[in-house]
Amino acid sequence: MTVPTVSRAAAKASRDYWRFTTPSCAMLFAEVFRREDISIAAYGNVLVSIAFLEGMALEELNAHELEANDEEFPLIVTVRAVKSAGGTSGRDRLWR
Repeated sequence: MTVPTVSRAAAKASRDYWRFTTPSCAMLFAEVFRREDISIAAYGNVLVSIAFLEGMALEELNAHELEANDEEFPLIVTVRAVKSAGGTSGRDRLWR
């Protein structure tokens, strides 16, 4: 799953759950999947976020600008959650 996060995300604010952030996605997916079955990453930086909001073309930024990641200014957060084989998920634990 990929979610937009075009706003500043304070690196030390682990309780920022009112929008999609790395910690909020971790909390949401931990309700259904085991923590070891979840991979979460944030991509982007302030320059890429501004370029996105201004409608700039990909070609207007160089590779170095595009590849830099700043955890305080992510453009997107990605989540990969894998159903465990034979194990119980967070949802199974919730419904017992």
